[in-house]
Amino acid sequence: MIPECAVCYVADTNFTLPTLVSATGLRKFVPAEKAAVYVFLIDDDARVPDLSRFLAPFHIRVVSMSSSAYSNFNPDQFNPSHVSAAALGRFSLEGLLPDKHRRIVYLDGDTWMRRDPSALLEASITEGKIAAVEDMTYFRYRSPTPFGRTVREYFARLGLSRRNGYFNSGVLAASRPTWRSIMADAHKFFAANTAACKNHDQSALNVVAHDRRVRLSLQWNFQTSFRYLGIEDRVNPSVYHFTRWPKPWMGECEPWTDIYKSYTKAIHPFAPLKLPLTQTTPDVLSNHNDWARKKYRLLKSPLLARLVSICMGVDAYEAARKQERLGVDHPAHRESCD
Repeated sequence: MIPECAVCYVADTNFTLPTLVSATGLRKFVPAEKAAVYVFLIDDDARVPDLSRFLAPFHIRVVSMSSSAYSNFNPDQFNPSHVSAAALGRFSLEGLLPDKHRRIVYLDGDTWMRRDPSALLEASITEGKIAAVEDMTYFRYRSPTPFGRTVREYFARLGLSRRNGYFNSGVLAASRPTWRSIMADAHKFFAANTAACKNHDQSALNVVAHDRRVRLSLQWNFQTSFRYLGIEDRVNPSVYHFTRWPKPWMGECEPWTDIYKSYTKAIHPFAPLKLPLTQTTPDVLSNHNDWARKKYRLLKSPLLARLVSICMGVDAYEAARKQERLGVDHPAHRESCD
């Protein structure tokens, strides 16, 4: 039986190892007959044979991709950040997939499968819409802080409306025709407006998607910022997304201190591949933890954390998701968010 769903990752050399941890973690829950898994490797053809042999028992395919597929932008206007330009590979991956696949689920490599993600892989997303989870930026839009002002200015520059939300591009799902259409539009916008796309592909996707999207529960893309809010027990995440630096493979870093040992164990089987892994120094890690504990110390109070999540609209967002089936937008939520 040929699976309709293709789960896709994109990685450059420095992000290959975390990507393999995520992909093999997904395979613990998702058999080959339920979904195909692809890792699109950017500009690293020499590694493809070894990786393909190593991943064959996991039924994970490695596909070579050239950065030329998405490099039609001015690199001088690319916003430098911890996010590599390789992330733009999601714009072009659809054309490299076999014709048999009718649905695409995209995952960033810095994700961790906490629970079985099968419901997302099997969801029939409304045709013409891409499914995604709101980014924390969306919930900070009305904040009276300097960061909130920065968010509002960013939305204004891109012509974004809060009414349509602002999603994180680390976990996406769509039918194949919808994926092809939206990614083509986003690619075109990014190439023409690279400097304005502060968050690269994510910026472009939010601009072109407008209302062509379905809001998903936070359980499918539980980002680093959400962990500070103490909402994990209520959300019960299926997919963790390590959206901020440092990453759990670098050490016991806040707020993922409990993940480090499990992540180290998950990395160990890949040692024969001798893949690079970005690290940091103990001093830098210690400084980050001190900063995070000080900055978010008040959120250690469950009552205060709950109040903050309510005021930000996180609780209302998640409550609306509970009233709908996966992949079906909920009109009532549009009123509660605006």
